[in-house]
Amino acid sequence: MPYLRSLSVKVIQREGMQHPRLLQALPETSFRLRSLTVSYPDPNDSIFSCIGDDLVSLSLCDSPRHYFQSRYSSESLLAIFPTLTSSECLTILKRVSAPRLSTRELVYEADAAEDELLQYLPRAFPLLEEFELHRYPASPDDSVPHLHVTRMLTTIKYLRALYLNLDITEDIYESWKVPRNRKAHDRLITSRNARGRELVRILQTGEHFEYLALPVHALYAGMWTLYHPAWRPGSSIWAEHDSPHAV
Repeated sequence: MPYLRSLSVKVIQREGMQHPRLLQALPETSFRLRSLTVSYPDPNDSIFSCIGDDLVSLSLCDSPRHYFQSRYSSESLLAIFPTLTSSECLTILKRVSAPRLSTRELVYEADAAEDELLQYLPRAFPLLEEFELHRYPASPDDSVPHLHVTRMLTTIKYLRALYLNLDITEDIYESWKVPRNRKAHDRLITSRNARGRELVRILQTGEHFEYLALPVHALYAGMWTLYHPAWRPGSSIWAEHDSPHAV
């Protein structure tokens, strides 16, 4: 397929399966892909060495979404919920030449290479504008360094939109457990908005930054709540709860 420009492969993993590999060996010529999406890819897949410099969108994602494991069992979906580690993501990205990349998604479990990975992004992809990050701790007991991660992302010069799932598991952030009590529900919204504003205050130092999106999980679907920076002196950060951006 010499004229292939967009490739998306999302494979649900079963117990005992290996990373899906798209290419077993290097082809005779490089591809000229503009968009590539692969769920739980093999870090040694040959495709990452021959994508071509035309790539503008890259997603190293999960399928099904890793956060579904707290809602569904592996028996009900007949699936497991694996993710790459930040070390594996770094290995892949160091093999990718994509100087025009503007949109990317990363899903990983944090390990010792996380800081190196986040520092590598602005160097390797200087035109990155839209970034979706799903970051999971190695252990449920690990704290989530949400301020540290956010500060590291401010080095992405042209960052315009950040979709950020940091898997925060405080009681008020329990996934899909939407409180039936109105007061508890209001506390959840107030707390989420406080965190969104806290992160936007860090991100709005970027010249091109437009909004932060935090995930909101409902019973059957999910949405992103958008948090916009203060555009004018004296104005305040504001939240857009009814955004059209579905998860």
